[in-house]
Amino acid sequence: MLLQKSLSPSILTTIRFLLATIVFIPDLIKNSFNFNAFLGGVEIGIWCSIGFITQAMSLQFTSASKASFFSGLGVVFVPLLDYIFKRKKRERERDQPETSSHKKSPFHSALIAFLGVAILECGGIEPPHVKDLFLLLTPMAFATSFWRAEKVSRKYPHYTTLTVFGTMLTVSVTSIMWAIFDRSFPLSFLSLKLLFEKIITHPLVAMGLLYIGLICTGWASFSEQSAMQHITAAETTLIYTLEPLAATLFSSLILHESIGLTTGSFAI
Repeated sequence: MLLQKSLSPSILTTIRFLLATIVFIPDLIKNSFNFNAFLGGVEIGIWCSIGFITQAMSLQFTSASKASFFSGLGVVFVPLLDYIFKRKKRERERDQPETSSHKKSPFHSALIAFLGVAILECGGIEPPHVKDLFLLLTPMAFATSFWRAEKVSRKYPHYTTLTVFGTMLTVSVTSIMWAIFDRSFPLSFLSLKLLFEKIITHPLVAMGLLYIGLICTGWASFSEQSAMQHITAAETTLIYTLEPLAATLFSSLILHESIGLTTGSFAI
């Protein structure tokens, strides 16, 4: 919210992912290139672009707590994608029970996790509105990106940096296109200079950009892609249910958003 008060959502997203893209370039120079792994990252980046852009846009008309509440739906959408696209495989496993692993579906755990987050957050968020349907685009896009990231990470385990670079580069490009479309992108030297001065003269803004670009985006994306070589996308999104809890806490402490008695009692 602090950064969005100083920069437009499109410029904020552009700078964030450009920083995350640049940080991976030195490592790419030292390693081999795999075009398919890169394309996998591009695909993930397209889904991430939809998620990040719709999330940034939604924060213009809703609270951080409500946006985080809807983002929690991703924990349900990922197992749903598994169910839809793996249905034939499960049918074959039922026909051959002796060779089937019969792994327990994470859908019920995901649903319980989401309901817990919903109970926690519904104490202080705004009442439902028709515009909230727009918020569904964010979890659907992120869920698809998680689901595809798992497939790519296991198919190309030795090209994690390249895959993440492809993702970051794609989101950077789409963010630039978004910034140009809403006339926020500096197309002249003067406008670019004014943007640079605006960032440099506000240390909190500069530090915030470095933090979300290098840590929250670059490092987090690399860690996430590496982790999904060992855990599933559904399990990853279960872990991500902790994110709305942190968002609610910071919304209360920093943004002074209200937290009701229901929220407080479950938080304790």
